[in-house]
Amino acid sequence: LVSGMFALAVFFVGMLVVRWSLPPSALLLPILWIPQILFTLGVCWFLSALGVYMRDLSHIMGFLLTLWFFLTPICYPETSLPAWAAPVLTRNPIHVLVRGYRDVLLEGHAPAFSAMWKLWLVSLTVFFCGHAWFYKIRKTFADVI
Repeated sequence: LVSGMFALAVFFVGMLVVRWSLPPSALLLPILWIPQILFTLGVCWFLSALGVYMRDLSHIMGFLLTLWFFLTPICYPETSLPAWAAPVLTRNPIHVLVRGYRDVLLEGHAPAFSAMWKLWLVSLTVFFCGHAWFYKIRKTFADVI
C-alpha cells in the first residue's frame, strides 16, 4: 500500500511534467483503492491462516503470483489477446482493477459501472470470507506452531 502510494506520486509527477496537468478523473481513485484493499486483506487473511498448516505455501505462491501477473494484461494490451480469452479475462478481479486504473489515470474517464459493482461484490465477499476463515481457525494456530 505504501509503495503503491509512492508509485502513484511518481506517476503524478510524470503526468505533470508530460501533460502539465492531472486528469480530473484522478478524483475517482478511491473507487478503485477501497475494493483493492478489501480484496487484498481477504486474500491475506485466508493465505496467512492456510500458511500455518502448509509450510510450503510461500514456494507455491511465488509461482502462482507470477502466473497471475502474466494472465493479467498489465504489460501488454488487452487487444493482443485472442477472442476466446476475453470472457476468461473478465473473471479476473485484478484485470478489472487494472482496466479501472487505465480508465481513470490514462484515458481520463470513470471506470465501467458494470465491472466496478462486480469488483466491489467480489472484494467484499473475499474480505468477509477471509476474515471469517482466519478467525474461525486461529484458535488452533498455537497447537500447530
